[in-house]
Formats: sequence, structure tokens, C-alpha cells
Amino acid sequence: MAVEPAVGRRRYGRGVIASGIGLLLVAAWIAVSGLAVWMTVSGVKAARAAALDIRAATPLTLVVTERSDHGRFARIVLTAPGGDGRLPRYSAGDYLTVLASPQGQRPQRRCYSLAGWQASPDSYELLVKREENGLVSGWIHDVLQVGARIEALGPRGGFHLTEHRGERLLVAAGVGITPLRAMLHRISAGRTMSPTTLFWSVRHVTELECYHPEFLDLSRTCDWFRYVPCVTRPGPGWRGTARRLDAGIVLAARRNMPLAGVWICASATMTRQLTEDLAQRGVPADRIHFELFGADAAGAPAEVALVTVQPGGRCANYLGEPTLLHCLEREGIPISSDCRAGHCGACRMQLVGGRVDTVLPPQMAVPESQVLTCCVRPASDIVIAFPDR
Repeated sequence: MAVEPAVGRRRYGRGVIASGIGLLLVAAWIAVSGLAVWMTVSGVKAARAAALDIRAATPLTLVVTERSDHGRFARIVLTAPGGDGRLPRYSAGDYLTVLASPQGQRPQRRCYSLAGWQASPDSYELLVKREENGLVSGWIHDVLQVGARIEALGPRGGFHLTEHRGERLLVAAGVGITPLRAMLHRISAGRTMSPTTLFWSVRHVTELECYHPEFLDLSRTCDWFRYVPCVTRPGPGWRGTARRLDAGIVLAARRNMPLAGVWICASATMTRQLTEDLAQRGVPADRIHFELFGADAAGAPAEVALVTVQPGGRCANYLGEPTLLHCLEREGIPISSDCRAGHCGACRMQLVGGRVDTVLPPQMAVPESQVLTCCVRPASDIVIAFPDR
């Protein structure tokens, strides 16, 4: 009689152990299955990202099928050879990296924002401003006629619309209209047209010619869209805004509704002023988005600095150029550069010694020991080196 309870307890204990092992096995199976699913999803995402990187790094051959000139701007339309096939898709706000070969010069790369958007693109449109002493922009203006072939890396970028609801304010200066026109096309293609106001500031009326009629027509036929052109040096007959675009003009045109965001594409000086003024007037920082198109020449110091490049110890004299990148290019020191606005990181160098001043806020993170040469200028004699890629 005394033994039976012990046996019962042993049997009960074995059952509990068996049940526990069973539960552990089930939990392990669930964990392994979940890990497998996670790895599969992660693998798919990684494969897609790798495929996009490969596509973006593979040059496209494109043909100039249309060209028109508007003051300092050249409008270029590119298609696949023979007009066959679709081109890689892209997001409104992306840029195309043109691989240029100016005669007598080493190959160059420049990034130009796509000036339109299509869900299934069969062409890419660029608007290129002729820059003073611009090697690639001069080549595009002087050489790229209808029928010419070029190579370019596929579209990419990070200056995009957000999903916030409310009014969108698009602010452009000069050639900065290109990504914002693409965004406008994207908004127009949506099921629900978000209230949008486009501001475009130029120096001369002739610079409005390429897209001004399109924007006027859209503003007259669509109640969700407003258009505010500003000309700082107007000729006779101009009846629109005749002064520099500022935050006061932008906010005065706002509708009485929530703000989805402000998208700015302008020079560094104008962008800095606008973002500061908008913030002071109560626009949240997370609603202000911007893309720059290069450092300004204004304010470059007159002091001379010695730039020593390692390895090899080659020296260059900094003579007050807008950026360190300009100095290196003038001296013929081979350095990669794509965006020239702090986005791509192609021009980064190791700062071994000396001090630099930032003239353009970098749009990407770089190690503390490195600098983007398109964003800085020497503040003393400096020593730089090519980093390990």
C-alpha cells in the first residue's frame, strides 16, 4: 500500500517531463521556422537591394532624341537606342549620373536630377545649366546634339516625397526645378491630388520658357495646384513677382490646412536662408526637405593654403576656390566626383593634418577622420590621403 503512491508519482513525473520536452520541441520548431521565414524575407530584401545596386552601377547607353535651349539651360531628352524598350524605373526626385568624355580630358561623372516622372519610363529628361568654367555642363551644351549617344548610370537618390497628408510646398531656384517637376508629375498621377503649390525663382524670364507654359496650364485647369514664379531681374512686361523668393512669399501662399512638407532644391545659400526662416516661423524640422546643387563661390576666402596629397606627397595650392574639390580638379589631381553636393561620397578623402571649414552641409555620414571635398575648403595648410574604399 505504501509503494503505490511512489509509483504514481514517478509515472506522473515522467508524464510532466515528456510533456515539457514536447513543448520545447514545438517551441524549437516554431523558432526555427520563424528564423527560416525571417532569413527568407531578409534574403529576398538583400537580393533586391543587391540587384538594384548592380543595376545602378551598370551603365546605360542612351540617345539624345530631343534638345531645346532656354537661356543658360539646355533641355535634353534621352531614350534607349532605337527607341526600343522601357528604361529602368525611378522615384520622383532621383538623379541620373552622366558619364562624360570631354575631348582632351579624363572621363568625368556628373549627377543631374531627372526633370520628369513616368510610371513606366520610355525616356529620361534633363535640364542642364551651363556653369561658368563647367567642364561637363559645357560639354553637354556644346556637344550633345540630337542623335548623340551617351552613357549614364541608372537613376538613384534620396530626395523624395513623403506619405504625410496635407499641402505640399515645392520650392525651386533655377535649375532646381527639375526634381520638383518630377514630383509634380508623380502627384498628378495619384488617385487623390494633394493640394500643391510650386514656387520657381529665376533671374531672367527666358529661364522660365521650358516649363512655364506647362505650369500655367496646370494652375488654370486644376484647383489643387498653384504656381508662383519669381523673377529677380525681370524685363519689361513681366507682371508676376519681381523679387527674390523668400520664406515670406512661401508661407503667404499657404492654404488653411495641415502641411505635408516643404521640398526645396536651390543653392546652398538660398536653402540655408529658407530653412532657417521657415523654422523660425514655426515649420517643423521634419517637414522641411531639401537637396542642394553645389557649393557657392560667394564667401570663399582669399588666403592661400598648401594642400599635400598622399601617397606621393604631391602638392597643390589652394587659391580661394569654392571647395577643396575645385582645387584638386584645377591641379589635375585625379579624384572621383558624382553629385558635387555631399550626397554620394565619391570625393571623400582622409584628413591627415590641418583644418578645413564646411561650406556645404554633407548629406551623408562620413567618419570623423574623413571629409567630402565638395563640402569643405582649407582653413590652414592641410594633408589629405585617398581612403581605403
